[in-house]
Amino acid sequence: EAHEDNQQGRQITTSRDGTLMLIECAPQMFEPLANQMKQDSVIDDDDEDAQLTTGFQLVMRACQRFYQSKIISNDKDLSGIILYGTENSLNAFDFKHIYILHELAQPSAERIIQLENLSEQSRYKSKYDELFGSTQATGYSLNEALWTCSNLFSNSPQRLTIKRIFIFTCNDQPHASNLTLERQAKQRAKDLNDVGIELEVFPILTQTIIRFDFKKFFQDVLMLSDEDLDIRNNQEPTGRLNELLKLVYSKEHKKRAYCTVPFSLGKAADGTPLEFSVSVYNM
Repeated sequence: EAHEDNQQGRQITTSRDGTLMLIECAPQMFEPLANQMKQDSVIDDDDEDAQLTTGFQLVMRACQRFYQSKIISNDKDLSGIILYGTENSLNAFDFKHIYILHELAQPSAERIIQLENLSEQSRYKSKYDELFGSTQATGYSLNEALWTCSNLFSNSPQRLTIKRIFIFTCNDQPHASNLTLERQAKQRAKDLNDVGIELEVFPILTQTIIRFDFKKFFQDVLMLSDEDLDIRNNQEPTGRLNELLKLVYSKEHKKRAYCTVPFSLGKAADGTPLEFSVSVYNM
């Protein structure tokens, strides 16, 4: 009986999620955040928000916290980071201005330290220039960035229960001057949705980018209803770390199954096993 119990225990499959952070590196992401005071002020070492003065720093710190939370709560989940709009490129397809910072993997101390360095006020710019180049590019293709994400999911050595892409951007219409690139990006987003890959967008506002209109582009990417569009456009994008993390966690935790358990009804008349999987949720 003990042997049978062990066999049954091994059949329980723990849920494993995969999350890719797709981060825009447009010049506006390096401007002061919308919530920053325009006049010069002394930075309080105890005020984390005061030290995160740009959108890029804010997102890097949010990714760092996301990794840390994974180690504590779901250390088997996989996470990765892709940047687009960089001068340097690093990906399997030789796509221009797309840089894979972290492949899909379990979070590690090394990755967390790297993200901390990319968010700290005193060193983030030198670290950025060293890795990604000293200038930001505009000739990227969001379609190619999404394709890169899809490829990382396809090549994952682990079976993933949920696959999601979190887009951090300050640009509500990334291909406004190129309808072909815009159409390709929307089609790629639809293709990802068709194969069960979830997309979510987190707007980042700066002192020159003061409004984010989902209707221009991302309504089609996220396939939002008119009601959902109104809700999104009426939400005030955040420039504070805790508020951004709250939004990220709210999207990350939805529809998460804790594990799946095989359930057997015996055998059919022809001897075929009658089995199905039951998902267990932590409410």
